[in-house]
Amino acid sequence: MSDTTVELAAIERGAGPAVTLIHGGVFHSGPAWARTIGPLVQAGYRVIAVDRRGYGRSPAGDTDQISVNLQARDVATTLRLREVEASHLAGVSYGALVALELALARPELVLSLTLVEPTIFSWLKGDPDYEPWIHRFTELEGLGIAGTPHHVWLEPWLSLMDPAMARSLRPGSPAWPLVERALACQWREEPISFYRPDEDRLDALAVPMLIVNGGDSEPALREVGELLAERLPSAQHVEMAGAGHQLHAQCAGAFNQLLEAFMAHNPADSAGLEVPAHRRRTGGAQQAPHPAISSLRSPDASIPARPQAGTEGPVTMISKIAVLCWEESRPWVSALRQNGYSVPWVEEPKGDSYKQIPRLEPDLVLIDLTRLPDQGKAMAVTLAGNDALSGIPIVVVSEKDSATRGLKGKVENLVLTNPSDIVTAVKSALSGKD
Repeated sequence: MSDTTVELAAIERGAGPAVTLIHGGVFHSGPAWARTIGPLVQAGYRVIAVDRRGYGRSPAGDTDQISVNLQARDVATTLRLREVEASHLAGVSYGALVALELALARPELVLSLTLVEPTIFSWLKGDPDYEPWIHRFTELEGLGIAGTPHHVWLEPWLSLMDPAMARSLRPGSPAWPLVERALACQWREEPISFYRPDEDRLDALAVPMLIVNGGDSEPALREVGELLAERLPSAQHVEMAGAGHQLHAQCAGAFNQLLEAFMAHNPADSAGLEVPAHRRRTGGAQQAPHPAISSLRSPDASIPARPQAGTEGPVTMISKIAVLCWEESRPWVSALRQNGYSVPWVEEPKGDSYKQIPRLEPDLVLIDLTRLPDQGKAMAVTLAGNDALSGIPIVVVSEKDSATRGLKGKVENLVLTNPSDIVTAVKSALSGKD
């Protein structure tokens, strides 16, 4: 086994702050990012779309045990050899694991981190809701590792993550040669279900992060996105309605706007790096926002949501919502995300950790009073008294009007609603806030 890194082949285009794109487990950089590279170049970025070790034009190296960490170091080596001091990172699927691992190991290299459908499936082990799914996934993955003919395991394995992609990658399909190349090196890589990020480094990670899931992706993938967002409350989490696992290609226009907007609010000059003059802030004035985010209220408050399929024009804004809800009320969180809201804070309304919510700078706080209403009301009063949340709507949810008694007059910008009207109440409250 060798621990030596390799320089990765890459498509490099444009000039400006660097953006490094890391593909997933089948398509190398060209096919994977074909609809993203051009728009990013036009937006003023230096795009470096790498082929992971053994994919595309990159060498396979001399080891049969290619860990996610080694692949992250391959990317770091490639950036160093191209004289890149720091870069925005975006990875999809397995590539999201590589991007995350690089950010954990070398955060000084990362301006921002965008994870598209990250596959940290090790987090699902032991969860009774996903036990059948993860058991089947690891079972099929094991068949592939053992060298079992692909017709036995490949399509059902891919179907667990992306049924549409699995159907399109059958023998004889136009993309099948790429699959054969991927199979030749895939089982030298660290298996997806084995990867688990270092807990201490993850807790300490301060890199700006955007997590993107498809609203139509498999539940296991959306759950990983939610778990990661809960672990890192400062991260933005977006579910793109109508999109699946390959959302960056399936909904490329909307994804590109989302990525450009996020990177524009985490620019190279904020990290103390030299950037081209046309992208610098001068004279203390705010940098002109990207057209897609012209109505953005603050750098961290919101990011653009995906327009409805078949539409063009301005991108609507996503507001950050902190949610205190009981386990049985978790569908509320999914409903909010499916309607384009970012919900980076979700926890049960108990304990004292809710007092950290003001640090998140949310646009709205939602509190579940369906159980232990007095406890929830006390939290609402405490949060309303925090200066950092002045003017922020606090939405309390209860099936009984009596449960909210005593809040009026104590909580400014109070909104009362029932479980069936949450999304409407949130929209109305945020509209009034604007």
